[in-house]
Amino acid sequence: MGILMLVALGAGYAAFVNWDTIAEKLSLDDLSPGRVKAIDMAKKDMTLDSLQANSLVLRERARIGEIRMSEDPWTASRIEENLWLVVMDYTAGGEPHQYRFHVNVATGVVKLLPQTAQPPR
Repeated sequence: MGILMLVALGAGYAAFVNWDTIAEKLSLDDLSPGRVKAIDMAKKDMTLDSLQANSLVLRERARIGEIRMSEDPWTASRIEENLWLVVMDYTAGGEPHQYRFHVNVATGVVKLLPQTAQPPR
C-alpha cells in the first residue's frame, strides 16, 4: 500500500510540474469558450463571399475539388484578452495554404488577413 501511494504521489507531482506541456500535447486548452467562439465567428462571417458564410464557401470549394481540407481545419490562438488569430489550413494545387482571421470576440469584428502560402512542414 505504501509503495502504491508513493507512486501515485510521484505521478501527481510529475503531472503538476509538467502541466503546461501535457495540456498543450493533449489540446486541453482547445475547449476554452473564447477559442470556440472565435472559430465559430470566423466560420459564420461572410468575408470570403458576401452572400455565404465562410464555412459554406470553403465546404463548397472542397466539394468541387478546388481545395482539400482536413477533418477539422480550424484552429485558434489567443493574441490578447479578446483578440484571437483563427487559422483555416487547406491544400490547393498540392501546396499548403491558410486563411487567417483576426477575431475580436468582444466586439464581433472578424478581419481576414492577407492570404499566404505556407512552407512544407
